[in-house]
Amino acid sequence: MFEGISINCACFKGYSLETALQSISELGYKYVELAGMKDYCEFVSPLMKDEAVSYVKHLLKLNQLQVSALSAHVDYLADPESLQWLEKSIPLATKLGANIVITSPGEGDYDHRLETLNSLDSICRVYGVTLALEPHGSLCSGSLLQEAIDKANTSNVKINYDIANVGFFGGYNPLDDLAPLTHLAYVHLKDHIGGKGIWNFPAAGKGELPLPKIINLLKDKGYQGYLSAEIEFTPDGPDSFEHIRDSARISFEYITNLIK
Repeated sequence: MFEGISINCACFKGYSLETALQSISELGYKYVELAGMKDYCEFVSPLMKDEAVSYVKHLLKLNQLQVSALSAHVDYLADPESLQWLEKSIPLATKLGANIVITSPGEGDYDHRLETLNSLDSICRVYGVTLALEPHGSLCSGSLLQEAIDKANTSNVKINYDIANVGFFGGYNPLDDLAPLTHLAYVHLKDHIGGKGIWNFPAAGKGELPLPKIINLLKDKGYQGYLSAEIEFTPDGPDSFEHIRDSARISFEYITNLIK
């Protein structure tokens, strides 16, 4: 049995957090993946004062939502400021009631990445948080992520398996790539239209990925974590606010029926 159906609130980028959370709640979700992505979508931020954190918690309670994860995407190998953003996102997640922080695996020297993951792992252990790496860039498959995690020899660094990213970035088949993985902490149930490099991520069930087979595979693997919808539209973005709401609604209804 899965922990619950969540949604990355970054699909509401450009609108207020109040509007995003109210809409997500009205559509039936009980869980939300909060976006704290540096310089991209900062609904929350590790730079927030305690008063701002309290206000976010108030909004969550008001809308009867719990936080499934904090999405803190940043290239933490790019510069010290980006690394600090990710480091400070770990305690922020606990303040908001989450124990998973999602980020990309970073780009740069491989050995430096492993050393940095070890350092981040130490912080995660202190706060009881799992850092979930998402397929991106040079580590664009679950198998590549798992290999890096094994080499880093970490306990609290695992995988956020984004079933669309593995095809978009690397042309991988998500069923083949997912099957051998053992370090799953979180899943983005994101749909995709087109092949490698085609940016088209519609509502769940409206793309070309074999989502029912993915669900069955996750069940067979004993995965019991969250299924988080992530809708990133096309390069032109959503047509309107209603387009966002409709896509979020369709995703929730589709995933709900899929896991019955």
